[in-house]
Amino acid sequence: WSKEPRSSTKLLKLLREARKPGLALQVLGTMHRASLEVNSFHTSVVLSGYERLNQWQSALDALRVMEQSSLSANTASYNTAISACKEAGLWQKSLLLMSEMESASIDASQLTYNAVIDACAKAGNWQQALVALEAMQTKSIQADRISFNSAMNACARGAQWQRTLDLLSEMDSMRIVAKQRSYLAAIGACDRAGRWDNAIALLSMMASNAVPASVNCLNAIISTCRRQGHWEQALDLLSSMQHMKLSPNLISFNAAADACAKAGRWEHSLACLDGMKSQNMRPDRFSYTAAIAACETDNQWQRGLELLEVMENVSLSPGTISVNAAINACARAAKWEAPLDLLKSMTEVRIAADCHSYGAAMDACRNAGFWRGTLALLSAMKDASVSPNAPCYTIAMASLGSWEQVILLLSDMKVASINPDRVAYLTAILICQSSGRWQMAMEICSQADRLAAQLPSSRSEVISICGQAGQWALSLSLFSDFFLSRRVPDEINLSVLDARQESEEGEEQVYSSAITACVTASRWHVACAMLDASSKARRPLSAMTESAYAASRFSHRWEVSLGFLSMLQSMRSAVGTTVDAAVIDGIMAQ
Repeated sequence: WSKEPRSSTKLLKLLREARKPGLALQVLGTMHRASLEVNSFHTSVVLSGYERLNQWQSALDALRVMEQSSLSANTASYNTAISACKEAGLWQKSLLLMSEMESASIDASQLTYNAVIDACAKAGNWQQALVALEAMQTKSIQADRISFNSAMNACARGAQWQRTLDLLSEMDSMRIVAKQRSYLAAIGACDRAGRWDNAIALLSMMASNAVPASVNCLNAIISTCRRQGHWEQALDLLSSMQHMKLSPNLISFNAAADACAKAGRWEHSLACLDGMKSQNMRPDRFSYTAAIAACETDNQWQRGLELLEVMENVSLSPGTISVNAAINACARAAKWEAPLDLLKSMTEVRIAADCHSYGAAMDACRNAGFWRGTLALLSAMKDASVSPNAPCYTIAMASLGSWEQVILLLSDMKVASINPDRVAYLTAILICQSSGRWQMAMEICSQADRLAAQLPSSRSEVISICGQAGQWALSLSLFSDFFLSRRVPDEINLSVLDARQESEEGEEQVYSSAITACVTASRWHVACAMLDASSKARRPLSAMTESAYAASRFSHRWEVSLGFLSMLQSMRSAVGTTVDAAVIDGIMAQ
């Protein structure tokens, strides 16, 4: 080896490739004892062997052996050890090693700091990543694109979208050219923070700086729009991929389809499904589930069932979530027979029915007025070893509408160690109230107080909660009670049960809550009828406008939207104001 120094390097490399870093360390010790040259390259080869095997502890042990054997630990050696800790997500160890370098008067390099920043990024510790980045400038070590990209990734994981954009701006001021990865990190930060508008702005910035966008960039922005309910932007981005000469993949179409599904745009969600097929893609389970979920609106339950059948025809076994989506679509349309058939077929093909499966089927029976079916399903859940949750019991209470059954169901929940939530308590209280069982209502209120269940403080909040729970009929009942000025006996001293006439502002909130409850249940025609009633009664518009606008948009019918616009203009004219331009633009866009 003294005659052929390269032979020792070659042997160390062979041992590293053979995944034997321990033996390579022994060879390094032998070289040292034989007074053969041991340089930084040799030590780095040995330590990188441990790094490749993700054996960070062994890498640190090897570093300690080198120090004890008077082998020169240098910048390269420490960099490799820090990198091993980075891959294991041990940012504290990385910082400790860099501190040791300073104590040993070993200069940290750009690679050292980049590894430490990346270690902090992988652990989501954006604060330490920024500290390390700032330390580079303090010590006159030039930060590069990798330094900033790692720091931006750290901020992205910590949902620090503004700091990420600041780092991107700082790169520009330092004349460090941001590439695709830099922008992708910034877009990822906006995605996690729900800043869809900033993400789209970054896409425009990439085009201005001649940085080609990737499919991953577009997918991240579409995903952001999906989560924030901006289905139109999601579709626009999907369409723009073709103009950018990018081929959308399954993730692209699925994200856009789900965006449309969440907005109740079943036609567009199905169009995304067709778009996948036209691109010779095979839609997966998520694709069909999103389309089925979109069919919950506008009474498209039959399409949902057809899609479920298509999945079986293309040898794509529907999962629990897919079947649940179809049951939900039937429940919205008050079709109880199909959900019962679907539950039966789930058992036959060994698809695990869960609490949501039974709950949606129970809701279908409730909407159809089939209370016997609701009770039968509640019992079937127990026989199938599926534990009912509080919403299931709430549906059963609302379906029965009997105060005696409410008491029995609350008792069953107690035996099953199921704590009623605020909606369950509220449903029970209102049923007892409507039956004239004021004392029983008081006892349930006391029980809710003992369990720290926060009951609503106003009638509009009660209506809103019922609407969110899908109890739109109960919301309308409470709405009617409010304007009939039915009073609760004085001994019930709880605002949740107080139906006294409220102020004009309170009436507005009650109208708005009831309209929103109908919109949530896709009962757009009822919502629009309520808006018509409010216009005749000359109710204030500030809060109701948004609710009514949502009702017209959820209807997916342009004639309803135009009708709403005409009604709104008449109402505004009566009070001498104009319709908000954003509302007009939104309606005309349909």
